[in-house]
Amino acid sequence: MKPSIRSIAARVFTHPKYPKKGGNPVTIFVLPPPVVSYSSSSLTFSNHLPSCSGTSVLDPSSPAVDLRKKLAQSCKWESVIVEYGICPDDVTQMSEPHQLQLQRQKIQPPRLHFYMPSGEEVSFCAHAAMGAAMIIYQDQIVKSNRGIVMGTKNDGLVCSISSPSCMETEEELSSKITFQTCDGNHHTATILSGQRVELTMKHDLKESDVNHEIVAKLLNLVGLKMKHVDTSSIIQKSSSHQTLYKDPPSPHLQYPMVNSSVSRYKTLVPIQTLDLLHSATNPKDVNEFRILCDAIGSTGLYLYAPVIPSSSSCSSDHLNHHNHVEELECRQFPRASGYPEDPATGIAASALACSLYKRGMGQGEYIVNQGTAMKRHSRCIVRINGNDHEDGDGGGGLIYCSGIVEMDDE
Repeated sequence: MKPSIRSIAARVFTHPKYPKKGGNPVTIFVLPPPVVSYSSSSLTFSNHLPSCSGTSVLDPSSPAVDLRKKLAQSCKWESVIVEYGICPDDVTQMSEPHQLQLQRQKIQPPRLHFYMPSGEEVSFCAHAAMGAAMIIYQDQIVKSNRGIVMGTKNDGLVCSISSPSCMETEEELSSKITFQTCDGNHHTATILSGQRVELTMKHDLKESDVNHEIVAKLLNLVGLKMKHVDTSSIIQKSSSHQTLYKDPPSPHLQYPMVNSSVSRYKTLVPIQTLDLLHSATNPKDVNEFRILCDAIGSTGLYLYAPVIPSSSSCSSDHLNHHNHVEELECRQFPRASGYPEDPATGIAASALACSLYKRGMGQGEYIVNQGTAMKRHSRCIVRINGNDHEDGDGGGGLIYCSGIVEMDDE
């Protein structure tokens, strides 16, 4: 019997006040793993991943790349393909020498491939990675019940065999999931309580200036004007920019309007009020929107405004209240993803948090709400710790991006 491909529907970054309603949908495809065949003298690792020609979307005999693209194109939202490393098919029939040999076998972490519904593969997608991490963790629990322990070590993933009767409980299993992406980089996600997953990323913020005239055209396509931008964010470089804005720039601390990236560049644009933010519409011309995004090297327009507590002495709507930003409301209009708006965007929220943190705005923890205008309420929490470093490399610290993951069906 041919191995089957599992398909799981999930939503990531769901809002705790709106369970089973919001979050960013993702389809998680789990390809059949290689299995272990064994004879009296040796172990053989057979790969059942797609390698031959075929036409059916779910036909495992299709070429691997073509199959992944077809799977992605069958989805309305992003998808992630999970490819497991070597795993024993039936450990209960193995002799002790075979079990010991397998225990010594170093296994690579699961490999994740991220796709847009258009079939375009992208380097990384935070919410898809978090959904996949939850599935990998659940599969780890299933394997433990069969007597297989998938444990993380400093240099990868190892598999060990023991009797199911003496296995660890679910609480004792490792909650840190290691996976690798198509570029070979290793990443980690931690399974927290309450269906929450926390993704760890390097604080590798990159920023570049944006062309204000092009941003004005992008805003016009979503029903906004440059006069709706918080003018304190603008550092004028020439008098030619002056006619674009309702008011001249304020001299105090500035909210950034900039291309910002911790994975892929997003164009961050601060909007004056929450009402204006939520009045934005889907792009009127998707082709022109894509062309304009390409012209400034952006993968999407990320509009934001802080949520000011009602106890604030300033207007509850205006952006310029103080330099301690904790909660924000955001909207993401992607360059060309096959849908007009994202209900939640982990890498964009992380880029925004890092950009604010860089400018001394906030204390390193940010609540990012998104999807409100779409009636798909979502929430992402981003923590930044400049003192944490992976591998002691002394880089820019770490970003912790977390949210609730809800599984819909398999």
